[in-house]
Amino acid sequence: MNSEKDEDLLREIRTHYDDDAKFWSQNYEEGDNDLQCLSVKGPWPQEERERRELAMRPVVHQDIIKQYIRRIVNQARLNTRGIKINPSGENANEKTAELRENRIRQIGYETNAKHARLSALQQAVECGIGFYLVRTEFVSPNSFNQKIIVEPIRNRKSVLMDPYCKQADRSDAKRCIIIDRYSHEDFRRKWPKASIQSFNADVMKLAPSWITEKDIQVGSYFTVEIKEKTLLLLKTPEGTIEQFLEDLKGAEIDQKENALIWENQVVPILKQRKSECKTVMQYMTNGVEILSRVKWVGSTIPVIMLAGNEYFDKDGKLVIDSATRAGREAQLTFDYAVTNQVEKIGQIPKAKFWGAKGQFNTSTDFEHLHSDP
Repeated sequence: MNSEKDEDLLREIRTHYDDDAKFWSQNYEEGDNDLQCLSVKGPWPQEERERRELAMRPVVHQDIIKQYIRRIVNQARLNTRGIKINPSGENANEKTAELRENRIRQIGYETNAKHARLSALQQAVECGIGFYLVRTEFVSPNSFNQKIIVEPIRNRKSVLMDPYCKQADRSDAKRCIIIDRYSHEDFRRKWPKASIQSFNADVMKLAPSWITEKDIQVGSYFTVEIKEKTLLLLKTPEGTIEQFLEDLKGAEIDQKENALIWENQVVPILKQRKSECKTVMQYMTNGVEILSRVKWVGSTIPVIMLAGNEYFDKDGKLVIDSATRAGREAQLTFDYAVTNQVEKIGQIPKAKFWGAKGQFNTSTDFEHLHSDP
């Protein structure tokens, strides 16, 4: 059984999943149309394609857009991006900044971070939105040491980012869901300690968007939890220090003396204020129970989003553009023109002589004059 706190969290996750899926549906649908335009079949509407194929009429797609997509992406491949650290702060210097930069570059080499960034960039160019993920894992099965991993997210539609971000890089995101689907057998194998192992009709009613008769959806739910703390600027013999009151077990503030009382010591307080401290939590869930919870070491959600040109339409909805979108109609028009040319050429008879039935004493198949010479 879930605790009351977990039940509240699960309701929050399911609500955010439904709301965020609805918010991003329009942009993801437009992205699907972009990818359809770049596919082998081209931008032909499915109904028109089926109608033409049923009538044995040609449906031609001759790509004229991918060259421009490749031009953008190949520029990034030739000029790879990296992280540049500039020293700032009281004790910062060029040497420490260089050491940090070199360490970050080494992490990038070890995890092929360049490919993750390029994968996200290509998705953003082709269909408007791309993602990659930063995570940690243990160095080996017999070690407690961990390493940083930068990996691509191949399916952009598996990510539902916080719709209310203000920053272009989504660094102010308060939540994010990464979803994946498993068969019931694979789920039991991966999470053998899950309390729910049988997915009957009653269980499916609890989270119909997550559990079906054939498979089950598992979400990695990142959320930023904010806790208010009291920040103190203390005067000590060694100098001034900054300290959170809540981190000092048993400490109290003497308001009259404006001092901190801790472990039989009285430390003068120069300043104090309320501060919002952020903690990033990652919850794995199948919609009906919390499978695991991990505290992320960073202060922001480790899902990086790359987006095309962004604007709000007349209804106030966010629209994320791609490099493909403006050329979709031009591609369809070009394909239609080429298809008509091919169709007209195919209608030209291949026989050297032809005429009305009975005009010649011949067994020519007049029905296939345009295809069989």
